[in-house]
Amino acid sequence: RPLLTRLSASHAAAAPRLPTDRGRGQRTIQAVFTAGQTAVTVVLLTASLLIAVSLHALLTEDIGFANRDAVTMHLHPRGPQFTRESQDAFYEQLLDRLRQSPAVTSAGAILQRPLEGPIGWEAAYRQNSEDAVPEEKLPAANFQVVTPGYFQTVGTTLLEGRDFDDRDDRDGPQSVVVSRSLADRLRKSGQEPLGSRIELEYGRQRGWTVVGIVANARYRGIQRDNDDLYVNYLQVQIPVRYPVVRGSGTAAQLAELVRSEAARLDPTVAVGEVATIGQLVERDTALQRFNMALLLVFAFGATLLAGAGVYSVVAENLSEQRREIAIRMALGADRGRLIGKLVAAASAFVILGALAGVCCVLLLGRYVADLLYAVTAADPVVLGSVVAFVLFVSVFAAFIPAWSITGREPRTVLQAD
Repeated sequence: RPLLTRLSASHAAAAPRLPTDRGRGQRTIQAVFTAGQTAVTVVLLTASLLIAVSLHALLTEDIGFANRDAVTMHLHPRGPQFTRESQDAFYEQLLDRLRQSPAVTSAGAILQRPLEGPIGWEAAYRQNSEDAVPEEKLPAANFQVVTPGYFQTVGTTLLEGRDFDDRDDRDGPQSVVVSRSLADRLRKSGQEPLGSRIELEYGRQRGWTVVGIVANARYRGIQRDNDDLYVNYLQVQIPVRYPVVRGSGTAAQLAELVRSEAARLDPTVAVGEVATIGQLVERDTALQRFNMALLLVFAFGATLLAGAGVYSVVAENLSEQRREIAIRMALGADRGRLIGKLVAAASAFVILGALAGVCCVLLLGRYVADLLYAVTAADPVVLGSVVAFVLFVSVFAAFIPAWSITGREPRTVLQAD
């Protein structure tokens, strides 16, 4: 111990002076820069995690189409012989042929298939309690023309009542199937949906009877939930355009089956735009997936930079304090406690940067609200997870140089100085 005291005294006398204000200023700039990196990392990680949570919610939530393997395609009637009646007869025969095939489980058709874009058919409807409501103020719903068997094919659950059948032909009473949200609107007006009558501008008469209620389905975007009205294709002067088939074969095999059966009925009909319901969902969520991937790349780079910044600042600061640390270790300081103090001191500016990042997320949250679904920018689980991860990376980056410098032999360090 006396030898160590003399050695320390001699080194203290010969040691360079304490860091100047310029050195402290450089360290302050480094600390502020690393805090800024930490804030940016928190923002990018939070944004990517929020979009990932939104995308997971979109892909796992029931959007009204449970059968993602159902195959859809567009039929293009190109012959001049196609009239309204001939198109109905064509689809009736085509669907009958498809249903008789052993490779087909169910088949149907629709005017406009799901997730083709925000544009669709709108139908203003009038309830009995809205007789005095002006035409321009009537509620409107997404209007779809379907065939019997369509709901079963795409996996839209029938909640109450019945599907379209042979009773809903050209001469039968005009029937309509509504979505659950529209049925709830009817209930709020004081009438039971099933059996109630609503007025539509389509059809040979304005009065339509509700015969069924199905689950809500999102036709104009996976994030858009509209009221839906369905009518039988035989009761309106609007043809269906998209056959929907579900069976045991692949999408290509089922599309080829539809193509061959359609060609037997009319060689001029072309089949195109083949896609499964699952592919339509993926196409609609492409922007969210791209944004998530892009943000993850930037967030990964920012995390590496933040970790490297913490490591470099801590390593440089500890390098300047190596003689003091060596003396403490020689005097019997506990290595674990010393490492804890060094890491805690180094993590102070990281914590400030993380808090600044959280504040930025909360301030910018309203600008990214349109990109989020089923989650908000202020979600405590997401913010807490990101902050915990960033702190873990920063503490680990600070621990490495602290562990290295406290593990050196004190005599070697002092003699090197």
